[in-house]
Amino acid sequence: MKDLVSVIVPVYNVEKYLDECIRSILCQTYQNIEIILIDDGSSDSSNLICQKYKEKDSRIKVITKRNEGQAVARNIGIKEANGAYIYFLDSDDYIKPETIEKVLDYMKKNEADLCYFSGELLLEAKNLPWDKNMYKRTKSYAVSNGITVMNQLVKNNEYTCSNCMLMTKLSLIQDNNIQYTEGYIYEDNYFAFLLGMHSKTSCVLNEDFYVRRIREGSVMTKESVLTKRITAYKRVLVDFNSIKTEDKILSGLLTVFKRGFMISIIKYAEQLNNKKISKEVYRYLYKEFCFKDMKLYFYLKFRNMCHFFGLKDPIDLIK
Repeated sequence: MKDLVSVIVPVYNVEKYLDECIRSILCQTYQNIEIILIDDGSSDSSNLICQKYKEKDSRIKVITKRNEGQAVARNIGIKEANGAYIYFLDSDDYIKPETIEKVLDYMKKNEADLCYFSGELLLEAKNLPWDKNMYKRTKSYAVSNGITVMNQLVKNNEYTCSNCMLMTKLSLIQDNNIQYTEGYIYEDNYFAFLLGMHSKTSCVLNEDFYVRRIREGSVMTKESVLTKRITAYKRVLVDFNSIKTEDKILSGLLTVFKRGFMISIIKYAEQLNNKKISKEVYRYLYKEFCFKDMKLYFYLKFRNMCHFFGLKDPIDLIK
């Protein structure tokens, strides 16, 4: 008997795109699937669309709840899943027809509990500042434990935390008590890292299966959005900082990831152009994570933050 694959889709106000998303799952060449649609308190017709498809196909389960965010919705989906394998898909995106069949076959062939694959971008408007090839993986990767594969992906600049570009065994999640950190955006970062950290056998399939839609407004610089992003990355840093290890490769990966999150926080703080918030950010990073990291030090010099604050040395920012 073929293994059941659970496809988990959080849904929130995506009436314009939801049909295409659901149809892309129903049209999979691999048919032994269950589709778990979690309506996260939509105020548009998204729930009606979910219910319409549920009536047509017994493989679809619809969960309706109040709005609590994607992390909560995904955690509910995991608890409801009956499949041996799990795939997460965002409700405004879609996958190609052979996605589940090819990824599952590749995982079984390599006896893997985690498989990474490639994706492509669908830009809704011209001149959006996105690299169309940012989700493509072109390097070759040996099948190995998750830490080794994740390390190679990072070294080749082909790692992405998107949970829509991987498939995993449910047992990998359950056996290691992995769940999404609720209440914040960017929940993919920590979840994907934990999967890689605990995976006994990971593989990489260099085919484009996932199509991510970039909508107008996806790149936003409003103060409320930037502040939300700063808060979220602070939380991500706390999660990553909670991982303690003596493994050299894993320790190196943690350093790379945390450095990246710090730089993202700094960039968002700069975009706010608010000296008070920026100083609070730098003090927070120094106090909580002691960012005397020389690469960050020179990054601050390069960004000319001394001039912005009227200081001679960036280290003065945390005094």
